[in-house]
Amino acid sequence: MITYFVYPIIDVIEWLLVFFTLYALIIPLGGLKKVGKRKETKPKSTFAIFIPAHNEEKVVGPLLDSCFNLDYPRELFDVYVIADNCDDGTVKLSLSKGANVIKRSNSELKGKGYALDYGFQEVFRRREYSAAVVVDADNLIKSDFLKIMNAELLKGKKILQGRMDVKNPNDTWVTAIYAMSVWVSNRFFYYAKNNLGFSAALGGTGMCISSDILEKIGWGATSLTEDWEFTIKALIHGVKTDWVHDAIVYDEKPLAFGQTWRQRLRWVRGQFVVAFRYFPELLWRGVSKADFVALESIVQLLMPVYLVTATLMSVVFLTSLRQYAFDPFLGKMLFSTYWEALWTVQYAVFSFVMPVAATLMDGGSKLTLKYILLFPIYQYSWIPLAWLALFTHRNVEWMHTAHTRAINLKQMDIGVGINVPIPEEELAEVEVGAD
Repeated sequence: MITYFVYPIIDVIEWLLVFFTLYALIIPLGGLKKVGKRKETKPKSTFAIFIPAHNEEKVVGPLLDSCFNLDYPRELFDVYVIADNCDDGTVKLSLSKGANVIKRSNSELKGKGYALDYGFQEVFRRREYSAAVVVDADNLIKSDFLKIMNAELLKGKKILQGRMDVKNPNDTWVTAIYAMSVWVSNRFFYYAKNNLGFSAALGGTGMCISSDILEKIGWGATSLTEDWEFTIKALIHGVKTDWVHDAIVYDEKPLAFGQTWRQRLRWVRGQFVVAFRYFPELLWRGVSKADFVALESIVQLLMPVYLVTATLMSVVFLTSLRQYAFDPFLGKMLFSTYWEALWTVQYAVFSFVMPVAATLMDGGSKLTLKYILLFPIYQYSWIPLAWLALFTHRNVEWMHTAHTRAINLKQMDIGVGINVPIPEEELAEVEVGAD
């Protein structure tokens, strides 16, 4: 008798899982569109470039060099380093490079979100800018970044996310598969969603936010995933994030799997917190305003929940409740059989087809493909991460990821960092647990 109650509930869950799985397979089709050429636009917008930095003296120098070599009128942008609880040479180095430095000391409220909130308030009460640009201290910024963002702002767009590329894809097998995952997300998720008319998401670096939006909404994003939190806050106010595929920043990726595990655990914890906090408001926005952009974003908001539920249902499918493909009691083929088949297709597409395609289309280095068979390790490590984050999401302690790869744009042009692996002495430091 219990089967009459249990099976329908499971069927409803499985229909939802099929929807999420089909969504994950259909959205990437938008990424097949060719990137168009951009017309020259006269520089007009003014920018405040913010660089939140916690003990980043090893890497912030090359970033500042790339900032001051931007192909954009120097009088139309300023650079601000937010020295957040620094006790190294970050401040001294930043000043020597010509940046403005905002010192922040707060042992209680730690993290990038708090640093940005402080920096925005300090700068915008003194001077007006068209927009704020945020770049991480370990990054490099391509010379035409501000020119492209200027063109997008003049079109009336308010929140922009540039493409996040990788400056060290061939340092280790971890950076190689990490880089492929970034290229997949860029091309087959954010660029694809943008082409389909949906909202992308802020990625923590390469962000450009118009000043009027910051004034209207306020930053106030201080969770472990401050970028995702602000994305959802903006959507609730009816403002989507536009993806700008040709505005590029280069990000340093962790060298060891333990580092990427800790970094991604922080991200998923933050995603759960944002989902629990903003789901009702975002749903109400979508339903009450018939806002399909907001409704679509709910799917992305619930992705960590999807991972947990999908793995749970897979276990259920393989155990007593659903151990047969055909149920003689109900006299029908079980729906879970079809869902599991669909998930198998998704596994093949996400583990091999998309990383190869994204690497060939956008990847900075084709050498990463020699690690393609290891890609599923990274891809499906999100599942245990999601479960761990679900039970530990109340742990909001901010964990700093150390950065060491001081590569500049000129070195990247000649192959250092892109095609040359990290020196053995630096790699040894990472392998013994440096964080």
